[in-house]
Amino acid sequence: RGLVLDNVQLTVPGNAYGIVTNGTETGNTVTLKNNSVLNVKNGFGIYFPSTGSVVIEDSVINAKHVGVQMCAGSLEISGDKTKITVSGEPQKKTDGDGPIADGAAVSIIEREGYGKLGTVTVADGTFVSATDVEAIKTYKFNNKDKESAWEDAGDVVSVSGGNFSTEVPQEICAEQFIPTEKDPQTGMFTVVKDVAAPLLSNADTDLALADGGIYYGGELKFTVADMKLASVKANGTELTADANGVYTLSVGAYTITAEDAAGNKTELKLTVKAAKGQITTETAQITLAGQLTENGQEQTQKVTVVVDGVTLTEGVDYTLTGNKATLAGDYMLTVTGMGNYEGSVNVAYTIAEKPAVTDPDTPAGPEDPDTPGDADQPGDTAKPGAGEKPSGGEPEKTGDVNDIMPWLALLALTGAALAGTARLKRRQE
Repeated sequence: RGLVLDNVQLTVPGNAYGIVTNGTETGNTVTLKNNSVLNVKNGFGIYFPSTGSVVIEDSVINAKHVGVQMCAGSLEISGDKTKITVSGEPQKKTDGDGPIADGAAVSIIEREGYGKLGTVTVADGTFVSATDVEAIKTYKFNNKDKESAWEDAGDVVSVSGGNFSTEVPQEICAEQFIPTEKDPQTGMFTVVKDVAAPLLSNADTDLALADGGIYYGGELKFTVADMKLASVKANGTELTADANGVYTLSVGAYTITAEDAAGNKTELKLTVKAAKGQITTETAQITLAGQLTENGQEQTQKVTVVVDGVTLTEGVDYTLTGNKATLAGDYMLTVTGMGNYEGSVNVAYTIAEKPAVTDPDTPAGPEDPDTPGDADQPGDTAKPGAGEKPSGGEPEKTGDVNDIMPWLALLALTGAALAGTARLKRRQE
């Protein structure tokens, strides 16, 4: 049998059921959707002991003893408009059958003698119970021992969204989801997806611990950052942090494993040595950061220093001198060990000359691909510019004068020839 409330408001008076099925039946379906409302303010919202399914999407349930109680079948809750509110306190169960007034907005019960539970998914919505009463509750129940813990509830229930009046137990959060702490603004709890593995950092430098790194000085202090850390182990043994969240390792070789509540894990190997680390040309990898160019101001050459796979920190592991200069030129800086490191290394660096700047207001000359002297054209030979000396001679005249002179000579010769012809004619006459 099936029941669908689609944009329907249903109010049931008295200490009664809003919607109920019979545990002997199979394949029942109940659906609330499209802003439907079920009001049973003095009773039970939905009690579902039969096989089948319940779907609640963008709908509201107001009840006193329980919002939705599943003892068999599957449940799917979604939609940000979904809201299930329960006002009553839990009541002791005195009889064998029937609903349990546990006060939860949603309760999932593995109940002896009832049908098999399928899957329960909660993706969105708001779930509110009375003060200090679990908003979403999972447990086992039988008529003899009554309520008991249900260790495998996470195999059935999966919460991946929503807002809750109490914290959601980690064991029923969906894969890679974790419960959050109480929001001080709303007073509610939620769950969030956590895909980031724990981050292990050196407590003295805040730099991430290096896998395969060697740490000196006889002791290593580190912290672990994660949204919800579950465990930190060294060589398989659980570590305990101090009041400031700092873990401490003494001399030795370690495999560190940090895991969070969502199952994300970080594992790395490292060694702690009693001696001081050496900063020499053989042990230290020193990298200059960027290329400096003269700009009229004093500049600082920064470096990265790595020893035995560990990135060192200036002011903690080493000092840096000779790394400031203003003018273009070649310089030498010095890295000197301190703290857990000793030794020094000189490193050369350069400040390049400031590049020449062309005045943008200076007009550029005409670009004529056929102009003689343009060395960029095939077969052309560049000529010295005006006023420049060609190799081994006097300054050459400009191209304009050179072009006019042959024509002037030709005109002079032609004029002389014409004058001679006129004189010859006169004499003959």
